[in-house]
Amino acid sequence: MSRQPHRYVDICKELYETGQFKGRTKTVKPSQTLLKSKVHSSTTVADWMLMATLRDVENALFPVEGSSNAFVMGVSTPWEMKGWTFEILGYNKVEYESTYLYGEFEAMKVAKKVREQGGVAFLMIHAAMLGKPDPFLSYPNHWVSFLGNLIIDDGIWYQYESGHIKFNCYSWGTTKDDKAGAFAVDLGEGPFEDYFFGVVTGKMG
Repeated sequence: MSRQPHRYVDICKELYETGQFKGRTKTVKPSQTLLKSKVHSSTTVADWMLMATLRDVENALFPVEGSSNAFVMGVSTPWEMKGWTFEILGYNKVEYESTYLYGEFEAMKVAKKVREQGGVAFLMIHAAMLGKPDPFLSYPNHWVSFLGNLIIDDGIWYQYESGHIKFNCYSWGTTKDDKAGAFAVDLGEGPFEDYFFGVVTGKMG
């Protein structure tokens, strides 16, 4: 929505009026079960209509990629996010960078650069990054759209202070921004690394 608001409106209009919409190369058509279901109370009708449709059909449109090191039941996979970034948003150069083991701050710098160049970046996280309860074992269970305002403090290691990171994002129908000086994410390096698992970026090649 932040990059292509008119495209968003066109998709929602087509989906509402015809029960499907056209992507770059595929027709996206939700199941009859979803078409007859109720709107989830946590978001707007338009957002729910589109998000639920994408979740409903993605496994059929984007087969599992055996080369991916991330597969989580109940959350969109990196290859599915790559597929939507190409299919709906029209970005030709789509990449996924895993941060399961290392490279969290570097991946965020890549996301910042892509965003500043007119592209998009989607972060695979655990929802605890946005203030949800801390999990016993962290795992990827949510995607957010990176909106910028990235601030990274790499820390002063010899004084036993770790790094710190702040940025804004979009999550489940709500823009998490820096109104009143607050950031969507404002965490020390340790928790941030625990909750961050990868980034999908899209830009024109």
